[in-house]
Amino acid sequence: MGYCGSVSTRSSSNSSCFIATATYGSEYEKEVVLFRLYRDIVLNKSYLGKKLITLYYKISPPIAKMISKNSLLKRYSLKLLSRMLNRIKRDSRLQKKPSQITIQYNSACNLKCKLCFVSPDEVAENKRINQIKLFDFLKRYNNYQTIDWIIWTGDGELFLEDEFFDSINKICEDYPNIIHTLITNGTIDKLNKLRYPEQIYLNVSLDGIKEIHEDNRGEGSFDKTINFLQHASKINFKKVTCRLIATKKSLINIDDYVKLVKDIDKGFAIYIQDLIDPCKTNVNIEDYYIGFDEIEKVAKIDNSIVLQKKNPIFKEISLHHNGIYNCFQAVTKIGDYDSNIKDIIANYNKSFLNCKKCRSSCK
Repeated sequence: MGYCGSVSTRSSSNSSCFIATATYGSEYEKEVVLFRLYRDIVLNKSYLGKKLITLYYKISPPIAKMISKNSLLKRYSLKLLSRMLNRIKRDSRLQKKPSQITIQYNSACNLKCKLCFVSPDEVAENKRINQIKLFDFLKRYNNYQTIDWIIWTGDGELFLEDEFFDSINKICEDYPNIIHTLITNGTIDKLNKLRYPEQIYLNVSLDGIKEIHEDNRGEGSFDKTINFLQHASKINFKKVTCRLIATKKSLINIDDYVKLVKDIDKGFAIYIQDLIDPCKTNVNIEDYYIGFDEIEKVAKIDNSIVLQKKNPIFKEISLHHNGIYNCFQAVTKIGDYDSNIKDIIANYNKSFLNCKKCRSSCK
């Protein structure tokens, strides 16, 4: 349970690190990551486990401070935690077979958003997943572990690719029980090409009222997205969600934003996402960044608002143009499209023990 009291993409100067972190020296050591996984996957699933976590957070900060200052205590702590880790590693509950697949379909984009976390170099060349390899992998994976959900995203815009519509329509037809989420900027209206809307969740970027949205995504983008949403309202999609990037400006006008969305369709949901540091060097992040506590307060004004979890753990099988990874950030590769599925799952479960720090907040 080597957990720092305040963990996010922005470290807190007054955060208190606990026992495993004090013993191993860093919250990113593989042993600390394993304790954190055990907490989330095993302990947090039971009543007694939750009580143990609460007790641990109450009593461990002063113990951690003593360990960090005393080499003898650190040696004893290391010996005790090593014994605990040997048992945890054998716990079958940590061996997961993900039923969710993320498809990082392409990298070409029609916008140059100010707050995009993807660098211009990454979208300069369109890197698209091979359709034949995709179909073959999904068939083999689904035979090993039933797929419940596929999230279609990428460093670019899905609706730019005509082949994308061929791909998703075929997969919807072949696997009618799989639900799909499409993440789009909503500026290219090709909704009529989607033949199975009842299997699809639309997740559409709408960054605020017109002035705020276009400050990020460019002039003319707002009207295109509104027209897209109005069209989506007339189609029988399983669900439509408007995704708002939380910034100082966007949350000031949250009442107007909620009204804007509900005027289009009262059934639309709103998803507030924390800001990942943008790659544009000319953007001062402090002009936009807002703390999670403030985001939580704003999210309570309407029951249709869904808030991204604080420090979420992004755990999924993620497909990219150059192979299979353990999450959408493509930091740890766990296989290729022709790899044995059992080996991919084994590599997936091992990967979080050595996962590198990236721009996401799941650490």
